[in-house]
Amino acid sequence: MTTLVALATVFVVSAFNVAAAQDSTDVVTQHTITLAGKQLRYTARAGFIPVHGSDPSGEVRGNIFYTAYSVERASGAALRPVTFVWNGGPGSNSVLVHLIGFGPRRVRIADDPATVSSVEPVIEDNQETWLDFTDLVFVDPIGTGFSRAIKPEYASEFYSVLAEKSCW
Repeated sequence: MTTLVALATVFVVSAFNVAAAQDSTDVVTQHTITLAGKQLRYTARAGFIPVHGSDPSGEVRGNIFYTAYSVERASGAALRPVTFVWNGGPGSNSVLVHLIGFGPRRVRIADDPATVSSVEPVIEDNQETWLDFTDLVFVDPIGTGFSRAIKPEYASEFYSVLAEKSCW
């Protein structure tokens, strides 16, 4: 599993150049995937969404990292639905649901991830991606993945189960 997480991290960082995204500009790339013989052209975006405090200053308290995939649609075609994907549990980012589950690319691993595979993980087109019928946005909550509070003293605003001091 450690190899898988390391490979997934390398993929996300290299594919979307996260360092460039930290200046609040999205990184945008174009891709194509073939699903059941049909070619799908899509745009991948990675970036940060600033979260402002509720006080009068409106100061940014944190940045939420996201990766989004949207399929090009023909002029006049109906709008596509959007699915927001969050991984569950405290401290869990979206990398596993992204690169093993629903994203357009996936990490091929052994059928039983609890066992050590004799095959090295490979990144390949995901024939099970939901991108065929919905655009996708993978979101990392503050404190997971690349999402962070701007200052350590703001962290409690994001980690509380009570909304008394929350930015939300």
